[in-house]
Amino acid sequence: MPVSVEKKRKDYVPIGIPKEMVELIDKILQDKRFAYVSRQDFVRDAIRRRLDEILKVYSEKQ
Repeated sequence: MPVSVEKKRKDYVPIGIPKEMVELIDKILQDKRFAYVSRQDFVRDAIRRRLDEILKVYSEKQ
């Protein structure tokens, strides 16, 4: 059964990003050497990578 659009939206939260960062992301999106297709795609990947780095530190401490 497909997940409804309303359900998907409830799984997300809005965040604020400084305008200068968004402008830099937009420049990256224009460069076809990178596979990002949207701001959301870029930000999601950046956050995922940073979380992976932090989780490695946590796992090394335990």
